[in-house]
Amino acid sequence: MARESTELPSRLRQAVSRLHRRFRQLAPSGMTPSRLSALATVDREGRLRMGELAALEGVAASTMTRIVDSLVEDGLLTRLADARDRRLAVVEIREEGARLLRGARSGVDHYLAEGLAGLDQAQLERLEWALGVLESLAENEPVPRSVQA
Repeated sequence: MARESTELPSRLRQAVSRLHRRFRQLAPSGMTPSRLSALATVDREGRLRMGELAALEGVAASTMTRIVDSLVEDGLLTRLADARDRRLAVVEIREEGARLLRGARSGVDHYLAEGLAGLDQAQLERLEWALGVLESLAENEPVPRSVQA
């Protein structure tokens, strides 16, 4: 059991890394992970101040400014003056940005659906169970009893 406990984190890291690499390969042309993440955050959260977006993405304000500049230039985001403080900028997603995200998500979902189609019912149930554990790990929360073995 000691060997398994040291192997499992490594295997999990490798599997997640390979999936993440595949997802990046499926991303629309010219969309870096940071650009796609920022666009998805604005889509999910709605109109955001630049500082809020930088904080949510965990990057410096200057880095976020460069990312947003490129997304605005590509017509995916709109930058507006904040209604309460005209010195601050807010960003919101444009229809073209939302359409690009839908296409990217659809491509990844299709890739995953093709892989899942080959699984039997027992495998799908185990995967669903494991997904609950992964979601807890991703949120840095304790694993709920409902997904513990």
